[in-house]
Amino acid sequence: MEPIRSKVNVKGEEFRRNACRYAEVAEELLERRARIRKGGPEKALKLHHERGKLTARERIEMLVDPDTPFLELGMLAAWGIYD
Repeated sequence: MEPIRSKVNVKGEEFRRNACRYAEVAEELLERRARIRKGGPEKALKLHHERGKLTARERIEMLVDPDTPFLELGMLAAWGIYD
């Protein structure tokens, strides 16, 4: 089988711009995921815990075996819908 040869110029200006934009988007994704993992503002979390409740992620953490990978799907599903 013949290998697929790329015609992408990795030394070109367009590639450099795309690589920079990709890095920005990847960083933005990491920041959003970290924000979502927090479970909301500190004030809301405190109130939730004062009521004796756990967040969804805390409940999942209790269900999943320790040191077992867990893949969350749809983490960004409602991003930007609510304030």
